[in-house]
Amino acid sequence: MFNFNDRPIRSKLMLLIMLSVLVSIILLGSVFVAYEFFSQRHNMEQEYGTTAKIIADRSQAALLFQDVAGLEENLSSLRVKEDILAGCLYGESGLLAFFKANNAVLDCPETVQEGVRRFTAEHYLHSEAIVVDGEPVGSLLLKVSLERLYTQLGFYVAMVLLFISLIGSLAFFLSRYLQSYIARPLLNLTSTANEVATTQNYDLTARRESGDEIGELVDAFNSMLVTIKAQNERIMQNTAELDLKVEEATQELGQSNKELAVANKELEAFSYSVSHDLRSPLRAIDGFTRALEEDYADQLDDLASSYIHRARKAAQKMGELISTLLQLSRVSRKELEITALDFSALASSACQHLQDQEPQRKVSIVVHPEISAQADSLLLQVALDNLLSNAWKYSGNEAHATIEVGCRDEQGVKVFFVRDNGAGFDKAYAGDLFTAFKRLHSDDEFEGTGIGLATVARAVHRHHGDIWATSEIGQGACFYFTLNQNRPMDRESDAHSLSHEFNRA
Repeated sequence: MFNFNDRPIRSKLMLLIMLSVLVSIILLGSVFVAYEFFSQRHNMEQEYGTTAKIIADRSQAALLFQDVAGLEENLSSLRVKEDILAGCLYGESGLLAFFKANNAVLDCPETVQEGVRRFTAEHYLHSEAIVVDGEPVGSLLLKVSLERLYTQLGFYVAMVLLFISLIGSLAFFLSRYLQSYIARPLLNLTSTANEVATTQNYDLTARRESGDEIGELVDAFNSMLVTIKAQNERIMQNTAELDLKVEEATQELGQSNKELAVANKELEAFSYSVSHDLRSPLRAIDGFTRALEEDYADQLDDLASSYIHRARKAAQKMGELISTLLQLSRVSRKELEITALDFSALASSACQHLQDQEPQRKVSIVVHPEISAQADSLLLQVALDNLLSNAWKYSGNEAHATIEVGCRDEQGVKVFFVRDNGAGFDKAYAGDLFTAFKRLHSDDEFEGTGIGLATVARAVHRHHGDIWATSEIGQGACFYFTLNQNRPMDRESDAHSLSHEFNRA
């Protein structure tokens, strides 16, 4: 397939010059032929109009006396006009006399309209009224052949075609010379550029052959080569310095890695200590205070019972806080094992666990089916457990609580979400949601440690994903997250969408 853009510049220049010349000649020739055609038609109208006028004037007397012989004699004078095929002379009673050329077919109509001036494909028809003392007494119709007109027109077309051929040939040889003159400096520049690209020798220069824009382009190209050479020298120098710094940094990094390994071992030891050494005293405190509350309930007054109850509750909360901190630590340190997971099944399992814990609550839970994910199964389960527990807790005061788990496509990226119609939060404080120990509700409203959402964020970030939330106070909340691909979203748009969807529900 012909592609003009891929043609060499020589071919482009030649084609452009040839097309420009040929189009100009064809337009000029077409105008000339059209002018001659219409000019000849106009001349025919004038010539045969005059002839018809003369015959009509000479036929007045013969027509008044119905002298058919005289009328035919007048019409016979039309023989001197080789193009006239027939002449028909009409009186008030109809056709009176006629004339026809040799081998012509006589087809005079029964009547004729006055003032006919009409060209057909093969003939020119002209009618002339015969008037005596201002009164029309008859009419004359001439039928003229257009053969001579078409012959002249063919001659003009042949001359124009010959002229186009001659000018086209001249334009072809001229365009070859011009394109060579214009393209040669560009081809030399292209050759030099290819050689520079192949050999990486920036000492080469292109030869300037003219003082026009192409010459300026050659100067700019040579100047660019000088600049590139200087930049390459600086890059080589900077590369050597960078290699030295990288080597030094690698040595420092090796030392840092050793220190980091020691720190990780200390962190693991600390986690073990928290898990065993701190939990045991807390369990003892909770156990002894519960025994004290149960065994000596009749000996304790209300204030003492309140103190014991508060001590037990504090110990239990401390144990819960230690568990969540250990979970956060495990999420941060666990080595990822990415596999294909049934996201819908994991979410359904977590929802069923919540319902088993509080069977008295009636919550409408919707988990979209057939959602898949590429993730670490343990970290994804931890994230879902925390998000769903959060939705379960903050929708606890709703008469008709609703929780929805799903996924939607945003420009080719999977965006997972957990939505509820609970208490919601002030979006002005959305930046504190995923910070450890930051809570947007007091313990009197909703209990919690402030670690759950921080754990979710850590699990998502371990997957190189992003997490965010949208909400309005009293309108519920929706938590979005991606896995293995960051996806910043239009927060304001999601907030409007959240409010609209839950109002509709």
